[in-house]
Parts: sequence; C-alpha cells; structure tokens
Amino acid sequence: MKRHFLIIVEGPHDASIIGNYIQYKKYAKRTDKRSEVSEVWRGIIPKTYPFSANRYDRVSPVPDFYESEELSIAIKTTGGDSLFPIVIKSLLGVMGYAEQEKMERILIVSDADNKTAVEKKKAIIKNIQSTDALEFDGKMLNLKNAPVQIPVIMYCFPNDEKSGNLENLLLEIGDVKFPELVGLASEYIDAAVKSRYHELDINDEPKKKKAIVGCITNTLKPGKANQNSLMDNEWITEETLEKVHGLRKMEDMIERLLK
Repeated sequence: MKRHFLIIVEGPHDASIIGNYIQYKKYAKRTDKRSEVSEVWRGIIPKTYPFSANRYDRVSPVPDFYESEELSIAIKTTGGDSLFPIVIKSLLGVMGYAEQEKMERILIVSDADNKTAVEKKKAIIKNIQSTDALEFDGKMLNLKNAPVQIPVIMYCFPNDEKSGNLENLLLEIGDVKFPELVGLASEYIDAAVKSRYHELDINDEPKKKKAIVGCITNTLKPGKANQNSLMDNEWITEETLEKVHGLRKMEDMIERLLK
C-alpha cells in the first residue's frame, strides 16, 4: 500500500530544495501529470482557473507532487508562515476522512527568521491554535471535531536550531559546492550596496543574502527562477550532505518524516 505525506512550506525555494533531496535519494520523482498523482490528493487539485473568482493568485494552490510505487508526497507552498492555518484548513477541508486517514504525517517547514527554532515552532503552534477550524497540540492535528488526527513534524531553516532562514543554508552549501560563485556574488552585491542606487532594497542582512543567492542561481540557470536551480543543480550531493550541518539536519528531518 502506498504511503502518503503532506509537506507544508512557506515558499517555492523551500519546496524545491526539499524536492531536490527527495529525488536525489530516489524516494520519488516529481510528476506534473494528474493521472500519475495518487487519488488521495485529487480533491486538493483545483479543476478551474482562475482558482479564486476574479483573482489570478501569485501562489499556485496546486502542490508539487512526488510519486513512486511506495510513496506519494505532496509539497504545498503557502506564501508565508502566517498563512499556514488557512492553507491547512483549506487542504483538509476538501479531503474526505478516508483520504485524511491515509496521510501518515504532515511536515510543516518554515524559516526561523529572528527567533530560535524552538521559539518559532511555539509561535506557529500558537497561530494554528488560534484558528477555530483546527485543533493542534504541536504533535497531532485535525479539523475541529473531526475523527481523524494526523501526526505532525515541524522544522525550521537554516538548521532547526538557530535563527536565520533558507538562504543561510543555501550559502553554506554554496561555500562547499560553488565557492567561487559565492565569492563573486558577494563582491557584486557589496559593490551594489555601496553604489547607493536609489532603487536598491537590500537594507538588511536577510535581503542581502537573498540577493547573493539570486546571483548564484541566475548564473547557474540564466533567465530562470531561483527554484529551477535549487531543484536541478547540484545543491544536494554526498559532499554537501557530509559537510553542511544544516543539510544533515534537513536530511534527518526528511528521514524521520518517511521512516
């Protein structure tokens, strides 16, 4: 019997680096074909477009799907951790209890930002608990008064310990895999900041790191979005898994999810 897992993330970059790992380890392959997606997820795939009346949403409600003979994994982008409760409620709300029962676990992934991982997880739990439609104790989650409870694992980039975000992890990987590109991209962004060009919006360290990562990914995949590089280029290798602490922590988290 196929095992089903739902991963909730903030943005497409999170989805892509996790998807890269899933495919690198040959757990499952990404598919864009509706016919190859497990029937458990059919209810969460919109049947019309625009997805919402009179709106062309920036964040697609269609998850990324990874399928193999043994596993079916859906990765859903939310657009930010504040939207976790809305998205989880929406997904579970269109799934029947039979489909919910087939989900072994939900993984919720966010950036720690300016908090520690422990602090950020507490904030996310509190946010989900504030939603009348959901019941969540930090370990088990369900729609209010629903009979199906689903185990939940939580993880915070960059390493499930310290403050920071995905870009911290990506730059650590870059120092191992693309050191010259990281150096050149950093020099370029430093020079751009010093130019004080009036349209620049790199006024804090997180934005600066996002800009450096953007330079690297656009060099590796010119003219394409960052997530294309994060999915296709060699960010996940045996070398990076061995040398980058945050990547090992991400690996441990996905292994716990799929155990």
